[in-house]
Amino acid sequence: MGVKMVKSTKIFIIIIILAMAAIGAILAFVPRDEIVAGTVHGFASQENNSIRIGVFAPLTGEGAFYGNTMKKGLDLAMEDINNEGGILGKQIQLVYEDTYLDPKAAVTAMNKFIHVDKLPIVIAAEGSGATSAAAPLADSTKTLMMIGIASTPTLKDAGDYVFRVIPSDDYQGEEMVRLATELGHENAGILYVNDAYGVGIRDVFSEGFSTVGGVIIEEAFESEATDFKTQLTKIKASNPDVIIMIARKEFPLILKQAKELGLSAQIIASETLKNEELIQASGDSAEGVLITYFSEPIDYVNFKAKFQAKYGADPSSYSDFGYDALQVLAIAIEDAGTTSSEKVKNALYDVVYQGATGIVKFDSNGEITGKPFTIYKVMDGKFENVKE
Repeated sequence: MGVKMVKSTKIFIIIIILAMAAIGAILAFVPRDEIVAGTVHGFASQENNSIRIGVFAPLTGEGAFYGNTMKKGLDLAMEDINNEGGILGKQIQLVYEDTYLDPKAAVTAMNKFIHVDKLPIVIAAEGSGATSAAAPLADSTKTLMMIGIASTPTLKDAGDYVFRVIPSDDYQGEEMVRLATELGHENAGILYVNDAYGVGIRDVFSEGFSTVGGVIIEEAFESEATDFKTQLTKIKASNPDVIIMIARKEFPLILKQAKELGLSAQIIASETLKNEELIQASGDSAEGVLITYFSEPIDYVNFKAKFQAKYGADPSSYSDFGYDALQVLAIAIEDAGTTSSEKVKNALYDVVYQGATGIVKFDSNGEITGKPFTIYKVMDGKFENVKE
């Protein structure tokens, strides 16, 4: 073998090693569970004739229940759209990132979608805190974000490229004020989770109720807390007429500890309590609790039957918002004739969709409009509609 041949062989080997290292570096950015069937989600060739949309959601951890119910609704919408021929002649592919209700993970997911996957459209199926952390990236990079579950009022000002299909907590806070006032309560205590969701509702209620009564005590707890007796004891000592509770999966422990301490004031809970699993876990400690929840919409797409057929169960909270989030994006993409985020954004303002959550249309801030509330009461372990 000549000298030139040896040198050429060595150079060729070095090139192969460098190429393999580069591929390894790229794959290091991708979660192991996204490498399936020889294809990395987000690195699939455009020749696969698909339109890829990023979704970040809490698929594990504290918010897993809500993230996975959203995912079921999104997957059902994707199936329906693809079975009807897709969008612009292409199939939809949802690219999921698990952000486990963590703001830092949500920012990481957004950066991956924007800078690695090069996706022009993203769905936020996350809580208010994580979504609020990621939303500025959407607007600064002109990446369209559709919010399916985060409801903190501050997201109203997140930018031109941010829309949401779920009503702002402005409406829920105002509904709580209306309910407490109609029941004749004059002073209130608030127990809330100390994050964007809890603080958002607390602020709206506190401001609204100050004109008709007054909030005499506010107590916060951190996400994942398990002992609420200190806060509940302080609230009991203040003797409020009504207690506003804003929580998630912590509700069963909160309600049980409130009962143990002998709290007798009327409890008005956030919409997150309208969940069969949480009520079953709460047992009789949930009896008599009032819940502000979105009014039962006209199901224009037979969503409940479709959901039952696919998953063998009734739809869970927020799955219908997941369904509508993808459907309105599909309509806007079709109307725009492209996945260009700017053109899809402009098309969304003209969308009027009759979906699983009723009529979906957006105002000039990208906020959903016309979603009334219903008041439910827990009676014999069931949700009873007591007031529209």
